[in-house]
Order: sequence, then structure tokens, then C-alpha cells
Amino acid sequence: MQQMSMRVNQQLNSLHCGLLNIISGEVQSYWEQPFAQPYFDNSTKREVTATVGQSALLHCRVRNLGDRAVSWIRKRDLHILTVGILTYTNDQRFQSLHTEGSDEWTLRITSPQPRDSGTYECQVSTEPKISQAFRLNVVGFSVVPGGHYGGQSACLHIPTRNVHIMGSSVSLRASS
Repeated sequence: MQQMSMRVNQQLNSLHCGLLNIISGEVQSYWEQPFAQPYFDNSTKREVTATVGQSALLHCRVRNLGDRAVSWIRKRDLHILTVGILTYTNDQRFQSLHTEGSDEWTLRITSPQPRDSGTYECQVSTEPKISQAFRLNVVGFSVVPGGHYGGQSACLHIPTRNVHIMGSSVSLRASS
């Protein structure tokens, strides 16, 4: 009887140690797992062409954002335009759009002008920071006060890759 009791105790001790190892191993492996770092979903267009006067939208998708913040920066002057959904520029044409629970952060530029063409950066507040560049090309007509034609003149902005040599033919199409 005493021998049987010793074997039962040994088996219980072995079972108890095994359970402790399993439990502590699960807890340890849980705490040792690195938290998923934010990363960019590269399925969005990184070069956007917008027409003067019509809203331009730059879409940035960030996976595993967690408690980090997404900012939009204008690279030309390193101006912080937005952080989260808050706007940090006096130019009210710039706005960050985000739906709670989605991975998408959109920079909307209302009534863009040719001067808005350039590189914009979607930046995540990780350490070190990660960022993704977006190129905006604004094309089309804009009205400049004080010119000809009844006090206004129409200006056409043409990206440099579309410039023609003097003497060559150019086709223009107007629409309203």
C-alpha cells in the first residue's frame, strides 16, 4: 500500500510539474512574442493626378497601427499638415479623413492648385519613424485675377514631362 501511495505521489508530482511547465511556458511564450509593428499596405496609388479645383485624395493604409499616430507632412517645407484627424495648418483646404476601425488615413486637399503639386508623406509615430511618400500632380486651368479677358486670365499648368518643343503641335481639349 505504501509503495502504491509513493507511485501515486510521484505521478502527481510529475503531473503537477508538467502542468506548471506548460502553464509557465505558455505565459512565457506569450510575453516573449513581439508585438506586431505597424506597416504600410502598398495597395494604394502613390502617384496621384488631380485637376485644379477638384478635391485631391491621397490614401495611406497602415496595418497594426495600435496606439501610434498617423501624420501627413508636406515635404517641400516639412510642414506638418495633420496628426491623426487634427489639422495643424492654417490652410483649411487640408484635412485628414479616417473612419474609426479602418486602416485608411486619407489626406484631402480641397480645391488644389498647381502650387500644391509635390511630395506628401504619410508618417507613423514608431521609433524609428516609418513613412511612405506620395506624389501629387495638380493639372488644369486656374483663373488668375487682374489679367486679360474681363479682369481674369486662364492659366494652364502642364507637368514638365508633358512639355512640347516650340514649333511642335499641341492638342488642347476644353470641357466644362
